[in-house]
Formats: sequence, structure tokens, C-alpha cells
Amino acid sequence: MRKKIVYMITKSNWGGAQKYVYDLAKSIDKNEYDVMVAFGGSGALKQKLSGERGIRTIQIESLDRDISIFKDIVAFIDILTLLIREKPDIIHLNSSKMGLLGSLAGKITRVNKRIFTVHGWSFNEKISGVKKFIIKSMSKFTTRCSTDIIVLSETEKEQTEDFTKKVHLIPNGIDLHTKFLSKDESLSKLNLDKRHRYIGVIAELHRNKALDVLISAFSNIEEKSLHLVIIGSGEEKESLQKLVDHSALSSKVHFLGHIDNASECIKAFEIFVLPSRKEGLPYTLLEAGLSKTPVISTTVGGIRSIIPNDGLGFLVKPESSEGLRDKIEILLGNEKLRKDMAETLCNHIVKNFNIKDMHDKTFKVYSNQE
Repeated sequence: MRKKIVYMITKSNWGGAQKYVYDLAKSIDKNEYDVMVAFGGSGALKQKLSGERGIRTIQIESLDRDISIFKDIVAFIDILTLLIREKPDIIHLNSSKMGLLGSLAGKITRVNKRIFTVHGWSFNEKISGVKKFIIKSMSKFTTRCSTDIIVLSETEKEQTEDFTKKVHLIPNGIDLHTKFLSKDESLSKLNLDKRHRYIGVIAELHRNKALDVLISAFSNIEEKSLHLVIIGSGEEKESLQKLVDHSALSSKVHFLGHIDNASECIKAFEIFVLPSRKEGLPYTLLEAGLSKTPVISTTVGGIRSIIPNDGLGFLVKPESSEGLRDKIEILLGNEKLRKDMAETLCNHIVKNFNIKDMHDKTFKVYSNQE
């Protein structure tokens, strides 16, 4: 008899955690598992799962990313009701809020296997001491209500072991056969002028991605032919646009919004820059590396697992627009360095971040073999 597994995530708008859920849900053995995915919102994840893959999905309308005591109570009741109705053998929880609400609801309804994947602990954000204490306490509570915790990097493993020893280190993986468009094909698809040079990022327009820091760094680069491309949607669009307008950069910074399969166009960029304040282990850096595009990022979350030293890419401290600017200028001015870094990073990703390894290890957790 097939076991029933429910993947659960706070929102359906496309991002790293959503891609993680999508990769697992589409790849799990359907002869062994009856699969369902539950989420808040109605973004790209729903379309990809139900439309492209025929996987059953359930939208929890009360569930939202922002904190609201009343709405969160309603969402908890809706999650509880869903678990009572569906009677899953396994729930696999993703995102901080779903981890908290889902693990508690799963414990109350006696779901046998309650797995939570940490896509970057929220208490690592730059927040006040009181708020950090509260969030850390909630994170600890989540681990206590879960039977297993999956972390993506050694840094998260060390932090999580302060709460519980039920920890499995399973990094994100990427399909090593992923196809990328050529530079000219990418520029054409993105409708970008081939006479210019571009640096770019694919990210949700959220404060955690620190796109304001990237725009600030870009504003201090003097090369006239250089343009910045930002692919993604989110709540920060208006404030970021105001920052661009205030800096008189509207002709050189391009907000392209959400683009399906945007990563296939990464070769349009001379450099891929991810300036995050908080991360788990970002797929976009794996994709950029596999495409042999040089990368610059920050020393947060599991990024050091992808770029352990300067031979694979440049890392700067979070919030450092000066650091980003300096590294961008160094790479722009040295084609050989860009090629060498990109080649070395690609080899590192091929060796250490194969999606098959991620799948195998995760599915072993489901069957108590890991």
C-alpha cells in the first residue's frame, strides 16, 4: 500500500524553497507514495505541479507569509483540518511559518513522520535582540515538534544541533544535464541590447536578497556600457524602483519581472551577483556555476559550501556595497580570471551538488534509512 506524503510550504510564488518542493514532488516514486502539495497563494508552483506534472495540490487560502495573529490562527486550524482529512503518513515542511504551524499540527494529529527542511534560519537576519530571541525560541519549538530536520549546509547543521540531534545534512542538488542558452540567445530572449555588457541576478524582490545594496554598488561603477538586470518579482519592487530613479539609473537598471525558466538565460550576464542578507543554499548560484558564469555573493547561510574559496568566486560581507563594487570591477577587468573562476566553480558543483544525491538521501529519510 502506498504511503501518503504531503509537501507543505507557506507560499507558491517561485523561489528556491518552491523549486526544492517541486524537484522532490515530481521525482518521488509514485508507485510507493501518494503525493500532494499544500501551500498558500496561487503562484508558479501550483501551475508547474498541477498543470505540468498532474500532482494534486491544495491551496490554503488563510496562509500568508506576513505575521498576523488572527490569520495565523485560522491558517493553523486549516492545516489541522487538512491533516485530519488526508491522514498522511509523512509531512515534509518548508519555510519558517509552515515549519512552526505544520509541525505542531502534525504532532497533534499524530502524523508518523514530520520532516522540516531549513532554508536558512530566520534568526540569522539582522533583527533586534528581542525579536531574535522570540524567533529562535519558535525555531527551537519547531525542531521539537518535528521528527527529522534537514539542513542544507554545515553552518545550519551546527546551529540546528543546538536545538536537536535529529539533523540530516542534505545539500540542494542540480540536474547536471540542465541546458543553458548561448549568450546571444539569452540576450535575445531577454530583449537586451547586445551592444552593452550586463551583470545580473535572479531573485525574489525581498529585503533578504539585498538588491538595494547591489543597486548602490552598481551606481558607483563608472563603466558606461555596463547595465544591471534584475529578474524576479516581489514586494520590494516599488521601493527598488524608487532607489533606481533617485540614483538616475533608470536607463541602466532593467527590472524584467518573473520569467519562467529564467536560469536558462544566465549566460547573458558577464557576472552573476547574489548580494543576499540571508540565504539557505541558493539554487541560482548552482545554476550560474553550472552555466560557467562567474559569481559574486555574500558570506551568509550555505553560500560558503558553494564558494569555499576565492578560486571559485568572490564573497563579500553582507551589506557591503563597496565590497560588491570592488569585486565586480576586478572581474569585469579580467576576462581570464572570469573564465578560470567559472570553470573551477562548475567542476565543484558537478562533483558536490548532483540532484540525484539530494533525492536519494531525502527519500532515505522518508523510509528511516538515513
